[in-house]
Amino acid sequence: ISLMLVAMLLLLPLIAVPVRTILLDSYNRLEQQQMLTDLARAQNALNRQLDGLANSVRDYAFSDGIYAYTTNHNSIYIQTVVTNADINNLRLNVLAIYDRSGNLLYGSGFDYTNSRQEPLLAYFSDSARQTDPLLSHEDLPRPNNTIVNLPSGPMLVASLPILTDRQTGPYQGSFVVGRYLTADTLTDLRYTTPLDLALTAPSPRGDASIPAEDHLRQDVAPKVVVFNAVCGLVDTPRLV
Repeated sequence: ISLMLVAMLLLLPLIAVPVRTILLDSYNRLEQQQMLTDLARAQNALNRQLDGLANSVRDYAFSDGIYAYTTNHNSIYIQTVVTNADINNLRLNVLAIYDRSGNLLYGSGFDYTNSRQEPLLAYFSDSARQTDPLLSHEDLPRPNNTIVNLPSGPMLVASLPILTDRQTGPYQGSFVVGRYLTADTLTDLRYTTPLDLALTAPSPRGDASIPAEDHLRQDVAPKVVVFNAVCGLVDTPRLV
């Protein structure tokens, strides 16, 4: 065996290790970039769902009648405007109207699949909603969109400022609607992305079946958390 061949055999492990490290590092960077791209696509698809929910009730939120209702509390008017048929057509599970102070003026739950009215979920009737950023509108007429984790499941929620027909203010309250994230919603998201999506709420502490919020921040780089955790209005992770 020539000295050159012996030298090459001796140097091969020294060359192979850094080459393998470089290749693995490049692969990991490509994999992470693909993950970020897919997650951004998923989040954009969710945002489109939220925008569609908000746009579906603009004619209610931006109307002189609802604008006046926040001060005159005319129950007959609201019963003629908000009908079960309309709610079913809009596929809503929640509709709530608040005055500017966050007091609930009207609220009801709906099962649009069975065309029946239900009690308003406790989350939306809680007096804590008075300080909820969901009901604070500073960038008129832009809605506040978020996802709320409820015991009954995650829900898309849109809160629109109540304005006049011409979208003038000052705003007199919030017109809030919600729709559960159902299997049909996931099917739509998979079709439009197209990604094999599964949405899971962060688990309570001690439940090892789903990563807790602290685990998300610990195991994934901060910039990744921003993309793979769908956040609420105050940047609290809602879905993973």
